[in-house]
Amino acid sequence: MKIQLYLPDLFFKVKVEEMLKHAEVNYAEISSLKKFNGDLLIANLEDEGVIDLVQTFPSQVICFCSHVNINLMFKAKSAGCEHVYQRSVFFIKLPQIIKEKIKN
Repeated sequence: MKIQLYLPDLFFKVKVEEMLKHAEVNYAEISSLKKFNGDLLIANLEDEGVIDLVQTFPSQVICFCSHVNINLMFKAKSAGCEHVYQRSVFFIKLPQIIKEKIKN
C-alpha cells in the first residue's frame, strides 16, 4: 500500500511521521496535493485544497481537523469520507486505522 502524507504544518507532520515509523509503515511525503498518486492520503482537513481532494477521492483519505470545525468535518463525511476525525481522536486512532487499511 502506498501511503502519502500532505501535512505542511511541521508540528502535525512530525507527530504523524513518528507514529508511522513506530508502526513500521512506509510512507512518502508530497509537497502538493496535485502529486497525490497513492492508495491512501493522510492530511489535515483544514489545509488548503484538502476538502476538494476528499470530494474527489473520499475512500482514499484519512483526515483530521480541529474539534470546533464541525462544518468542515460534516462536508467531508457528506462527500463519502469515512475517516474524518477530530485532531485529538485522530492521533489516538491512527495506528489502528493504518493497520486495518494495510490488512485490506
